[in-house]
Amino acid sequence: MHKLQYDSFYKFLVSAGIILIVFPVAGLVFFINSDVLLITQSEYQNLSDYSLQALQQKETFCHFMSSLFPNIAVIFLLIGFVLLIYGCYKWNGIQSQLDDQVKYATIMQKINAEKMTAEEVLRKATAETLDTESDTAESQPTDHNTEQNTQVDPVSDMQDKPHNLDNRLNDPLYHRVMRYLEVEDVCYNRMFEQYGKHYNMQRHVKIAGKEYDFIGVSKSKHNNRDILFEVKYGVTPVFIRNILRYVNSFEEAGIHYEKNAHRNFELVMLIVTSVEKLDVIKHKVRCQQSQSKRGFEIKYLFFTEEELFSE
Repeated sequence: MHKLQYDSFYKFLVSAGIILIVFPVAGLVFFINSDVLLITQSEYQNLSDYSLQALQQKETFCHFMSSLFPNIAVIFLLIGFVLLIYGCYKWNGIQSQLDDQVKYATIMQKINAEKMTAEEVLRKATAETLDTESDTAESQPTDHNTEQNTQVDPVSDMQDKPHNLDNRLNDPLYHRVMRYLEVEDVCYNRMFEQYGKHYNMQRHVKIAGKEYDFIGVSKSKHNNRDILFEVKYGVTPVFIRNILRYVNSFEEAGIHYEKNAHRNFELVMLIVTSVEKLDVIKHKVRCQQSQSKRGFEIKYLFFTEEELFSE
């Protein structure tokens, strides 16, 4: 059920609770304020049949009010208070969520975050894959800029030139790119489980032209410190040699985020490799930490392919 539908439902519970509370109270007030008719025996005997019938009906009503109504009133009051309290509690929760959604949408608008298109996601994944296999990009740090990514010829070849299904399935680059996207997908799911309670997670967003794998925007009203996530996946010697460059590029992405989004940030880098390369990469990361030019604290999470896809 949609949140707005829940909102209407809990409003109905609140209204029903108020009605159930008001009904016995109104009945009690009516009973207390009703006039008591005092007549003599002779006057009673001289009443018409219609008057006697009306008097008997009033007597029956008074008997009901004095005997059965207290029990019914208690039941109505109990149910009414339960519905009122429960409805108010849940309605307030829904309103808080709706307020958070409005606040989150406002924040995303302020930081100028845009969703990447499917074409941009594919280009980025292809460029990332090629970057882990070639040293040609070593003199040009990868910054996920869309304009730079569109200059990578293999990306354009893979996307733009016609391929039938057989050609694509036989294309080694296509399989490596799909594997990268699978790795990124699993990493996102894990980070969502870990951070989703306190952060609004968004995948494949651009901020002022800079592309981010995924970001976590703080849900706290008192905390504007967001988390930037970067996935690096590779098993080649080139990937290991380029770790320092990846880290420097990630730090630049953090500075770009702070400058354009006007929010603080934390950096979390997820490094995925093979079992054989894991220790070498960990050693390389420890070495680069002492060489970091800007001194940012980056949280590193290491995974092997086998571990990532074993669950």
